[in-house]
Amino acid sequence: MNNWIIVQGGGLIKHHGLKLFSFNSDLGWSPASHTSFKKWDKTIYLLDDGIRSNGRKQNIQGVPDILAVGDSFTFCNEVADKETWPSLLEEMGDHKVLNAGVPAYGFDQIILRSELLLNKYHPHILIVSFIPDDVIRCSETVRHGLSKPYFEIEDRKLVKKNSPVPYRKNFNLDTFRSVSGHSFLFHKMMSVVSPKYWYSGTLFDIQRIDNQPFEIAKLLVDRLENDIRGKNIRVVFLVQAPWHINKHQMEQTASLIAHIEGKKNDNIRILNLASQLLDVKERDPLEFNSYFHQKWIRHMSYKGNLFIADHVRDFIMKRSGVSYW
Repeated sequence: MNNWIIVQGGGLIKHHGLKLFSFNSDLGWSPASHTSFKKWDKTIYLLDDGIRSNGRKQNIQGVPDILAVGDSFTFCNEVADKETWPSLLEEMGDHKVLNAGVPAYGFDQIILRSELLLNKYHPHILIVSFIPDDVIRCSETVRHGLSKPYFEIEDRKLVKKNSPVPYRKNFNLDTFRSVSGHSFLFHKMMSVVSPKYWYSGTLFDIQRIDNQPFEIAKLLVDRLENDIRGKNIRVVFLVQAPWHINKHQMEQTASLIAHIEGKKNDNIRILNLASQLLDVKERDPLEFNSYFHQKWIRHMSYKGNLFIADHVRDFIMKRSGVSYW
């Protein structure tokens, strides 16, 4: 994944990308280990298993208190290592926090990465963070031109597909796309006439199937519940919100949230910050906007990540008055 082709300003432009991801036959892609790169005017450090640094350049020793998994809103695009909410959460108390977020992950990949890392790190608390869009991604077989694992429901059971995930080589534009892609008019026309061909191998190459993504997400929650049975692990499902959050997205996610809330399991809880953020958006748009970067692709700012960390800390502390409920 060293080269991504992105659409920008109406033209197809080859972007010689950073070595941020590596191919993963279980997950599709995962952050590269033991590397650093500069992006968003920040230097980002990655440790073992692609864990994002909280400001240190070495791995946490011993069992972590908290393992956070999720997408780019857990990885925390657009901020420095010490400005991510997992890093801020670690600073707020005597916690060891691992940031195992991966940009562009769907809810299915988030659960799969949780399973892999739980067996290695054995944290006291697992935070499974997701935004409503992540559930829709369970229906995707290809995202950003990369194959990913997905699930289908057969006889009321989850069946994993694209396993192992097929490797896709870096895609090079053919002559036709290389030349005509510089025309905004041609780009708009081909986006309608033949989008699968036009976007193939690019950042906008997303392929979907109809596989009931919200029902799959519920079964994945059940699967994770079975995985932690008998283990001294507590799970917080953390619902976050993108800048474009709206009521329709929350209504779509309502059944999954209700499914988690209905769990009769003291080791599983849900913290729905997406609803709180939507309330802020409707009540005070300026305050809401301050939680997100306006310069790049509107991930959370330092202030937004501080909002998340504050609420996660309070949620955990209120359960027992100590670090764990």
